[in-house]
Amino acid sequence: DVEFTKIPKDCLDVLAQQIVAMVSVEEWDVDELFAYIRQSYCYRDLSEKLFLSVVQMLAGRYTNDFFRDLRARISWDKVNNMLRALPGSSQLAITSGGTIADRGYYGVYLEDGKTKVGEVDEEFVYESHTGDTFILGSSVWRMLEIDANKITVVPAPGMPARMPFWRGEGIGRSFELGRKVGEFRKELSRRVDSPDCLRWLQSEFPIDSRAAWNIEQYILKQKQVAGIVPHCELIVIEGFRDEVGDPRIVVHSSFGRQVNGLLGLLVARRLQELTSAEPQMLYNDDGVLLRSSDADELPLNLLDNLTLKEAEDIVLNDLLSSPLFGGQFRMNAARALLMPKVAPGKRTPLWLQRLKAKDLLQVARTYADFPIVIETVRDVLTDVLDFEHFKEVVQGIVSGTIRVKSVQTEVPSPFAASLLFDFIQVYMYEWDEPKSDKLSRYMEVNRELLSEVVDLGSMQEMIRPEAIEHVERQLQHTAEHYKARSPEELLEILLRVGDLSEEEIKERIVDADLSMLEELERNGRARRQHFPSGIRWIAGEEEPLYSHLDLEMNRSAVVRRYIQNHGPITSQELASRYGFRQDAIQEELDRLTSSDDVVKGRFSPRLPSDQQFVFRSNLDHIRRQTISILRKEIKPSSLHTFTQFLFHWQKLHSSTQVTGTTGISEVVEQLQALPLPMEIWEREIFLRRVKDYSRDKLASLTLSGAVVWTGSGNGKLKCLVRGDGAIFLTPTQEDNNKSLSEPSQRLLGYLRKNGASFFTDIRGGCHLSLEAMNNALAELLWQSHITNDQFAELLSVKHAAKRNDEKPIEPIDLITGKRNPYRFKAMQTVRRAMKQVPGWNGRWSLVNLPGVLGDELSIQEQAYAQAQQLLSRYGVLAREFYRREELLPWPLIATELQRMELRGEIRRGYFVEGLSGMQFALPAAVEELHRIRIDEVDEAPMILNASDPANPYGGGIVLNASEPAPMRIPSNYFIFHRGLPLMIIENYGGRLRLLGNPPLDMIKSALATFTAMLKLPDQLRPFTEIVVNYCNDARPTQSPLAPILASLGFRKDKDQTMRYDGW
Repeated sequence: DVEFTKIPKDCLDVLAQQIVAMVSVEEWDVDELFAYIRQSYCYRDLSEKLFLSVVQMLAGRYTNDFFRDLRARISWDKVNNMLRALPGSSQLAITSGGTIADRGYYGVYLEDGKTKVGEVDEEFVYESHTGDTFILGSSVWRMLEIDANKITVVPAPGMPARMPFWRGEGIGRSFELGRKVGEFRKELSRRVDSPDCLRWLQSEFPIDSRAAWNIEQYILKQKQVAGIVPHCELIVIEGFRDEVGDPRIVVHSSFGRQVNGLLGLLVARRLQELTSAEPQMLYNDDGVLLRSSDADELPLNLLDNLTLKEAEDIVLNDLLSSPLFGGQFRMNAARALLMPKVAPGKRTPLWLQRLKAKDLLQVARTYADFPIVIETVRDVLTDVLDFEHFKEVVQGIVSGTIRVKSVQTEVPSPFAASLLFDFIQVYMYEWDEPKSDKLSRYMEVNRELLSEVVDLGSMQEMIRPEAIEHVERQLQHTAEHYKARSPEELLEILLRVGDLSEEEIKERIVDADLSMLEELERNGRARRQHFPSGIRWIAGEEEPLYSHLDLEMNRSAVVRRYIQNHGPITSQELASRYGFRQDAIQEELDRLTSSDDVVKGRFSPRLPSDQQFVFRSNLDHIRRQTISILRKEIKPSSLHTFTQFLFHWQKLHSSTQVTGTTGISEVVEQLQALPLPMEIWEREIFLRRVKDYSRDKLASLTLSGAVVWTGSGNGKLKCLVRGDGAIFLTPTQEDNNKSLSEPSQRLLGYLRKNGASFFTDIRGGCHLSLEAMNNALAELLWQSHITNDQFAELLSVKHAAKRNDEKPIEPIDLITGKRNPYRFKAMQTVRRAMKQVPGWNGRWSLVNLPGVLGDELSIQEQAYAQAQQLLSRYGVLAREFYRREELLPWPLIATELQRMELRGEIRRGYFVEGLSGMQFALPAAVEELHRIRIDEVDEAPMILNASDPANPYGGGIVLNASEPAPMRIPSNYFIFHRGLPLMIIENYGGRLRLLGNPPLDMIKSALATFTAMLKLPDQLRPFTEIVVNYCNDARPTQSPLAPILASLGFRKDKDQTMRYDGW
């Protein structure tokens, strides 16, 4: 049998390319060009409507805002019905022509830059680094350089190397071949139980005995597992569970990937309708694989009660939103020259092509006649997939000539193996991104974010006048590189901008050459038009539009185009230019404003009226230009200047310290939800920020419930302002508690039922031993389930130490005075246990309570509040600081930060050197950072714990290239002077590291502050002795610090120096 051969018909992307190429060589009459193209066999049935839609697209005649950015590829003179080349048409056809789709491959070249070795996939390059070795062809190569366009390599024979990979689509078997495979399966499944099966296989097919035996065993195992073999007259729907227990479905269909791709769309939609879960779908030559982790069970009746019309409707509706359609649209748009290449020899990254194609498709879908959408539908249904044979299969299912049977198996059948293997290959390299659910909808920044901003009418203070001027010059084609270089480009400007006076035209022509206008006038492509305000030039084809401006439709078109190609304007400006009545203009402006196409407000200080109007997309452009201007004005500060800023911002500096319970509350508000080692909260956080701090003041806030404390991982505490919990916590679900130990679950259940309770009440109600209570409290605290209204009790909670023999016990009675006091041994056991138990004071309660959480928030509201908290905490926010937090995923918060920037609430730029580039800042923080940078007032050195949030170093922020930052742990300290680190104290003084050559008098002053910690009250003192083992790499007795340490009371002990409490 010979497979059917198809000749592509009416390929509109190739047609667009050919039209540009033909017009770039010579002028063409539109009708003659249409007749000429129809002489081609491939375009013999091309309709005039489709042809004109392609010409319209190439001439840039679509009026949508996004399509305005797609410059015309050719000029269409409608007056004379001629197509002419624009200055860039010829180069576009030469550099971007061809039908082979750009796969984004990198060229691999030798050091001479000319000898090409081969090509590798873009994603393989992103996973590679200079110096890596890989195999290409039969040789091993080492990467010398990776730039934006190519890889430079040298031979590396004998070196261990890895194989590159290429992503691509297989051709797959045709429908005819798939039907033959199905017939073979049917006959084989009938003969497989017969003793002469092997002999039949060898006699009918060119295979040896081993191959025949393998085929026989393959079919036998399929029948053993599934009980049935799918073939040309039988589709099998198999259900099973994968390795993690999620349900999967395989639809076994032998009709080839071109039919199975459409069958996959059909069964995926039906499954979604039955379960309300969005499945993952994959298909190949042998069937369709469906997976969903959002449903406990997946129904197998996916093809029951099916009709041909329903199948056609589902496939055609879902096709436009499928990844396959998006990929084909990208390739077709590139072939149609809508996404031209940057320059010869320059590659455009595939991910950038995908983004641009996605934006184009989003708009193009709204135009039913957009030629590339039509072409992509044709391409997918006839070339990539096989719609006609899909309908034939569906009709067979409906009529019963193709049966459908469902089976539930314990393990996947052998026939499912190829689909499972393909599934692994596809998802092995998937990024760790959430699926398309509520979360991910907030993770993408919409291209028109400004449309979501409130109070757009009061943006004058957020807009720079020079930004308005910049955008208007581009819209009006008076900016360089926007002016007309040929009569054809001048015609395009008239069609885009509208009527222009002779002086206005001069401003839009390179060298003010009016001969271009004269040429347009000679052949009628441009003509004069009288207006109340004078004579202006219009495109000849628009004479009917301007001759009847009394018609509402024409007036609306002119007003809309005028606003569309300007910055802010006033109604008086329109009335003066065109002589329209003021009420008619106002009526039209109100209509545009109510449709959200135009925004009304005060935007430009150069216009007298408060009633200004601007096209929404232009306002977006102006706002972005303003942001760009503001970013360029930013001069980044050094990291030590930013450190000094943090001391002021976070109330560590003497001029910004606070007092009383109000001051403690301010510190809590700034640092809430930040997990910090529990031992530093009082000693390093409150004592250094609140001048008159005492534990009693903090206890009063905790006891009143104004401040809530809970754990965050073993040994860390975080505080919350009452009512703000929903910003940082998620309501506890019952399923999330299954991982807790049984005592913890019992204790949690008790608190849910009884509310805040004392320790003895909980123990009696839960029937737990003292050891079990200790571990349960610790486990629940460190997992943020519970809190105590006594801060001191939280500090005494030990780390959870689970034991295998830890079990709840039967109810016990506490030993009281009524019991025999001489039972000494038993009493000693109880007393030892009691010493290990925290929480004899205060009441334990749940954290996830309405009073603590406050109002319920959406994901977007939560992300916005968390973004505000981060800015309040750091003033200037970089990604490195976010990594220290326990918050929502960064893309969610970054989206809200970008929205805040567009609203003018914050600024984005490169404020601090040494931090990652994407930085956001409060305006007040930018001003304070600038003040500190120019302020030269001397300050005393400051000692700061490495775990303090005001310390920027560590966690990806280094001191310098050769000096690693110390770990952010409570036993390490910094000594700063004006934000510049002078010395690092590690392990509570065990090692002193001088950074550079700091003044020793400053070091002495700071070390005196450090040794003063020996005098702190017992509950705050971190150590009772300081033992210095090393100063840099030398023993302290041989270091320059020896005299300073001696003057501070340190005594020599062999190679160490020591200082004890009381010395």
